[in-house]
Amino acid sequence: MIIDRHDRASAVAFVRSCELPGWPPPEAARYRDPGGLLQAATRQWFEVHVRQRQRRWPLGLPSVAVRRCWESMAADPDYPDFCRRAFGDVLPVAVSMPSMPRTWDAACHAERIDARRPTHLPVLFLVDQTLRVPGGLSYTSRCTGRVCRVFPPEICVRHAFAPPRYFSFYRDDSGVARPT
Repeated sequence: MIIDRHDRASAVAFVRSCELPGWPPPEAARYRDPGGLLQAATRQWFEVHVRQRQRRWPLGLPSVAVRRCWESMAADPDYPDFCRRAFGDVLPVAVSMPSMPRTWDAACHAERIDARRPTHLPVLFLVDQTLRVPGGLSYTSRCTGRVCRVFPPEICVRHAFAPPRYFSFYRDDSGVARPT
């Protein structure tokens, strides 16, 4: 399904302002979230899907809390209608979503953060750590060295998800590409 720019803008506006189906899900009560951070992260997850839908790229979900809420929302009878208005068809809850760098780029774009040199994390990458979700993921953007100095369980977004730096190459007489 090809989505033109106008349709994508209206879908993003819909995701940002609509009532989410089945909200708040039972899983949201587990986390102490007085400021609505979990709802904001869930909306950003759907916005990332709207922005990437035309490309049909797989996306990775960086939050355990958002995954649990999404699974609960998918069971709601209003979920298919929400998906059709936002995405054009039903967005299934995928078990394995491999591409976290694409999610990182889209979430940074949504919050106007430089993906290569982030000063802070998008809400989608921040929610598990802030709400202290058991088994949640923890990301940091504070690593500044050429060599990563972040230790597990934290994940350094600069080294794990940032776009690679491109080098210029030249070809020598043998036809082998060598860095300049």
